[in-house]
Amino acid sequence: METTSKIVYQNANTSKLWDFSNKLILPGVTPGPNDTPLTGAMKFHNWIDQDGSASLSAGKTNLGSAFANDWWKLNDTTCVKKGDPRSAMWACTNLQGFTASVRLIVDAAKFALIQSSGILCSNPSSDFAPCPTIGYATHLQRPTPLSTAGVPLTDNPIISGGVEPSLGGGWYIRYLGGGPTTLVIAKAQMPNNNAVIKLAVRYPLNTTFSIIVYAAPSCRTSGKNLCQQAFVQATSLDDFNSRASTGTIYYFDNIKGLLYVPIVQLLDSSLGNSNVFFRNLTNPDTFSYGGYSIARPPFFANVTILASCGVVVGDYCPLDNSDFDVVPTA
Repeated sequence: METTSKIVYQNANTSKLWDFSNKLILPGVTPGPNDTPLTGAMKFHNWIDQDGSASLSAGKTNLGSAFANDWWKLNDTTCVKKGDPRSAMWACTNLQGFTASVRLIVDAAKFALIQSSGILCSNPSSDFAPCPTIGYATHLQRPTPLSTAGVPLTDNPIISGGVEPSLGGGWYIRYLGGGPTTLVIAKAQMPNNNAVIKLAVRYPLNTTFSIIVYAAPSCRTSGKNLCQQAFVQATSLDDFNSRASTGTIYYFDNIKGLLYVPIVQLLDSSLGNSNVFFRNLTNPDTFSYGGYSIARPPFFANVTILASCGVVVGDYCPLDNSDFDVVPTA
């Protein structure tokens, strides 16, 4: 994530502001000398233009890659697609939410191979195959077809996105294989200790869950320090929504097959004390400049979801994908 303000263009042809030199290779299009294959960074690239000076916009503007379909189109009234189809970004003004980044890890072993050497897959290049799509993410209140409006997810689990109240204040996730038997929410980079992402993940009916938040292994329980905490189950979706800000509640809608969990800021050193999970812990590892701040994510602290279902295929509790494009949260 990036943020800028007070940008001044000197001796610049601002009519070419969106004419980027690196352009995406589209299917059926012969690549040019400056063309680039689609990468994870290209899907999730974004920055916050705090005063509109970088994008020549009227006021604070969130910019995000249009290579991610409508993922960065954070409302339907003030978002404009800038640039040609192969170098485009969404520019959105008058937003009320925030931007965050997390890792949604389904298979830690595969991710380790991607991180260490790219042997399994990597960003497309002449040497390694691209990471195949394993699912899609969209906003909770975006009813358009998931696979055309949502952003593809891969075994490279990093996902960055906007969180807008008008779009439900969170993200809907569906994997091609079904509901993950293990899903680790890690490296949550949140703007502050008040921010909450409501995450909804599709699972088969009658799935049961064990959900625990962990601090880093270096966390010590001496002095009543809290190093792990089990989530409690809400009685209804309304109950979940009213208490999501506590950070340790979940709800499973056994009619729609939707698991709801909150994503909040976590610290490696401690989750609280005296068996009480604290939401008001200030992140000590925050970079600030010119009145703006970006908080670093924790190195280890995570939420681990373990799902139990009747049938398991690989890493997933399988689902009937005939309704895959339907967004049941919208």
